[in-house]
Amino acid sequence: MTLTKSVLSDPYEYEPPEVWVRRFKSTNEALKEAAASGRLSPRGNKLLKAGTDSDRGEIAFIEGRAKKQDSPHIAFRDFTRAFMAYYLPAIFEIENLLRTRSAAELGMSPEQFVECDEQWTNIAEKLRWQELEIGLLTGTRPIMWQSVAGAPSASNVRWGGGSLFMMQRGNQQFAVTARHVATNVGANTEHFRLLLPDTRQILPVLPPIALEAQDPDYGEHQGDVLIWQINVEDVNETAEWWAWRLEGQVKPASDLTPGQKLYCVGFPEFEENFDAENFDLVENPFIMSGVLNESQFVDGLFTMNIDEHLPEVDLNGMSGGPVFARFDERFHYVGLAIRGVGKRLNFISSEHVLKLLNRVENGIVAF
Repeated sequence: MTLTKSVLSDPYEYEPPEVWVRRFKSTNEALKEAAASGRLSPRGNKLLKAGTDSDRGEIAFIEGRAKKQDSPHIAFRDFTRAFMAYYLPAIFEIENLLRTRSAAELGMSPEQFVECDEQWTNIAEKLRWQELEIGLLTGTRPIMWQSVAGAPSASNVRWGGGSLFMMQRGNQQFAVTARHVATNVGANTEHFRLLLPDTRQILPVLPPIALEAQDPDYGEHQGDVLIWQINVEDVNETAEWWAWRLEGQVKPASDLTPGQKLYCVGFPEFEENFDAENFDLVENPFIMSGVLNESQFVDGLFTMNIDEHLPEVDLNGMSGGPVFARFDERFHYVGLAIRGVGKRLNFISSEHVLKLLNRVENGIVAF
């Protein structure tokens, strides 16, 4: 699977080191909460241990913060020690010193300064990407259709278009997308295949759920939601996957403020997405960044103005993908991508997805 790192293309948005300190603490708190409830993955346990081992690094970091104004060359060494002791926010203080101080102020030759700047900037960019990758790619998958579940072939092609988001509420798990990704291509929803990225196992799902047009909650855009419930009881015991746990990590789009930073994840329709030789889809996830538009052009639709430095892509494939925003330095699911063109992406609020989830238990007629 190729990870499209377009969100880090220059010029990226610079954020002060204080922001990363808050995020680091917030991440550790979230990991501790997950560990206490017994739902922390092996990878999460490693991250939690690294955070616990970073206490020495935090001390060096605090010492560096106290010296960075009057003795930046000593602060640089302190921040380096902090980073080597796994206190990750130190990298952004190092980056800040390299941005704002000269080689002489940091006790370096011009050649050393250039070398350090390149080295630490690369590390900082990798950490920025990893934070987005871990936080946002969780649960986002491409929509795939196939007549017969199994290996693709000339007579059983695996094809698709659009994105979905795997989420968990309580003990139930769901795959959520925009309804039009199925209706616009005339797909038979019985041919939907939810593939896991690494093992290529297909997860069993129940018949899809959607609102009927006459339903009072339907709306022109609010009804553009389609949900499959994952049949976890029939899942192969060797299957492993990520799903976004909604509890405490979802907000309505009405809580957003104009200009707030947003991220949308999905699978745009790149030319290289289809492997003609193997009759299969190639996955190229894309993390798109932008800000909330000042006003709503259409009632019920929110607009994300895509960052200018990002390349223009075919936004059709982003339909159904999740939209995220940070609250208290944690990513929250705020909406579902509906459509877009050029540098604007429209989405509906997460509350419409939640309304449909609330009605799953009430026996809504299958789509």
